[in-house]
Amino acid sequence: MTNELFSKDLQRFEEEFAEWAARPPRTQATVATRRVLARATSTAPPLPWARLLAAAVLVTLIVVAAWFGSGVVSRPRAVAVADQASAPLPDNVMLWYLDPQTPVYLVLSPLGSQHGGAS
Repeated sequence: MTNELFSKDLQRFEEEFAEWAARPPRTQATVATRRVLARATSTAPPLPWARLLAAAVLVTLIVVAAWFGSGVVSRPRAVAVADQASAPLPDNVMLWYLDPQTPVYLVLSPLGSQHGGAS
């Protein structure tokens, strides 16, 4: 059954293809040849200077970012606070040490920045 369908479809395709191939071309061969050769031999427009400049800037930025970003970023080290803190802090104050000489105090307020100062 499938072979019959395949052979009928193949025969129909071959008949339609032969009919299509017998048609005369829309464009004469000499005209078509000239058109193709004109397109193939035409010179491409030069790369616009703005694209070239943008590519150079992008490459420069990537190189500079890779150069300065290649160093290992050091994380803040935990410092023993027990001997450095003389008095206990209130409950709304948090203390971090970025390094042994740089304490960071964060004061939490229920008013936020409404009180006039930075929160």
